[in-house]
Amino acid sequence: MMRSGAALALIGGLLSGTACSDTEECKELRKALNASERALRAAQGRAKLADRTRQNLERLRGEVEQKLERHGLDLDDDALFAKLKTRAESMKGVSIERGSRPVAPDPQRLTAQPETETVFRFSFKARDLASAWETALALSRDPPLTRILTLLGPKRRRSPWRLELGTSDIPQVPLTNLEPRPLPARKSASEIPEEFGFCGASALRAQIEKIDAEIDGFAEKAGETTVNLPLYASWRGLSRRTDLALDTETESRRLAEALVQATLSAELPFIGLALEKEAVLLEMKGGSWEKSRAQSKLSPDLLPQLRELGGGREGVARVALTNMVTTAARRPTEGEEGARGAASH
Repeated sequence: MMRSGAALALIGGLLSGTACSDTEECKELRKALNASERALRAAQGRAKLADRTRQNLERLRGEVEQKLERHGLDLDDDALFAKLKTRAESMKGVSIERGSRPVAPDPQRLTAQPETETVFRFSFKARDLASAWETALALSRDPPLTRILTLLGPKRRRSPWRLELGTSDIPQVPLTNLEPRPLPARKSASEIPEEFGFCGASALRAQIEKIDAEIDGFAEKAGETTVNLPLYASWRGLSRRTDLALDTETESRRLAEALVQATLSAELPFIGLALEKEAVLLEMKGGSWEKSRAQSKLSPDLLPQLRELGGGREGVARVALTNMVTTAARRPTEGEEGARGAASH
């Protein structure tokens, strides 16, 4: 008869052939358990942020929508034209029409395809540049925010002044049909084939199933967080692009105002103003003397922004000032913020 110690050794030897470390089932179950634990940590972390990201998103979206509405940037071209037409009709001798013009390629635009932009063209009578500029500012006051494109003097004595306004082209990136970001990949315990053995596979399977049930409890909020985050980034980008449009137009008008006042002070014959995002250009009849004369009337702090231009027409003097808001892509100083606020009223 076999002694009890020898019998136990024999049984142990037989069972060692089916130990946990030796079965593919247990190896796969431990891998699945590790993957489920990683997925649970990710689900818990994301779910914890759901309420905060939702609140931040709702607050930001409300702020941006109010900003767009406050400046009339939520209006389509038809609604914008209706408002500007009403404004023109309220002023004596002002007419308006809507047209379009080609847009030069812009590397910041979302598409490189050839585009046109809507232009609102006004005609009106004015006794001189000072009153014409005053009318231009009245027609383009914010809201709604528009871009002054050109102000052109009369070609003949009794011809009208002409003003062109453009829409504020703020690129928008609508995010729709966002899908929640998946949790780390993992296998279900049911996908792993069972094998004969005594390695504790049942306990591993129970652990995995318990963790998977916990993950299911966090899934909805975890998915909400992964949708809220890109939406928040999209609204933040729209807010910044809106601020840049406001700052750029405010600075363009400040530079245009300086050029108008220089022209008036120097008593030079005005031809026109063109306001682009990168610079503001003044044209007047004359040559180098008229150009120097106009520049001498500018504030010293604007002299570093003078921009040399080539070409031009014979008998036309040109002075240009660089718009530093656009070229530097920066937020304005406190003084510029005050100027922007004043320009809005």
